[in-house]
Amino acid sequence: MADFLLERVEVRREWGSVFNGRLAPFPQLQQAYCKLNRRIAEHDKCERRGVGLAELTLQAIKDAEEQVDRLQQEAQKAEEALALARLELREQTEEAEEEVPGLKCQVSELHDVLMKDVGDRIRADGRWPLVIDPSGQAATFLRYQDTNYVDAVNPDHLRPERIRLALLGALRFGKPLVFDLREVDLFPAVQQQLEAVQPGLAQELLGRGLLEQERYLSLLRPTDGPEYSPNQFQEARLQHFRLFFVTKVRWPPAEQLQVLLPVRVQLPGGGL
Repeated sequence: MADFLLERVEVRREWGSVFNGRLAPFPQLQQAYCKLNRRIAEHDKCERRGVGLAELTLQAIKDAEEQVDRLQQEAQKAEEALALARLELREQTEEAEEEVPGLKCQVSELHDVLMKDVGDRIRADGRWPLVIDPSGQAATFLRYQDTNYVDAVNPDHLRPERIRLALLGALRFGKPLVFDLREVDLFPAVQQQLEAVQPGLAQELLGRGLLEQERYLSLLRPTDGPEYSPNQFQEARLQHFRLFFVTKVRWPPAEQLQVLLPVRVQLPGGGL
């Protein structure tokens, strides 16, 4: 059992470990993740000190994981119930008869739609895309492209300094910056951390004003090194900068759908 649980601990570490206060809509799940993170830290401390308590700490991790899994299932059921309620509301207001706003595409079309912007539909709209894909395939696709990927459920990824460097790198080398919101509404948390990087940054980035008149240079710090000197930011590369948000939530809040351009990923058979 010990070997099995050790493998589970490593998987949890790679997955992001703990939400660290980013799960306001699900406080019990947030607390469970924090507890799991504490149990993993306790296990690491015991191993470093050579204290013979590995069996006890691994069992504590197993118990905490079971609690997280149970609460994850409850959160998923709550999200599904909310989605059904929104669907009923749309039907009652005859919104279901209207065209779903935004773009639609297959997984196989993501490269053309997002990376190439074939037809200039994203550029013409003016908003950055919010990729809506409950299957998670879009997130996997974006993670393994040449992107700067930020896992919004991983507190280390949401550190202001890490976000600043991820954004600078995407601008400097002309690549997409991706915020993976997972199955939780973490868009407000991302906005908050952008503001922690620099006041007003969230609005400037979402509204594309950061790209105008070299405003992005305000993100530079004396310790950044010569590779980030102002003359290293070239217009040809800046034109390839993209900002993507990806979510597994089927029906994101209306506020997000106003600020971002919805791109719904359709699975084979026409399902969303």
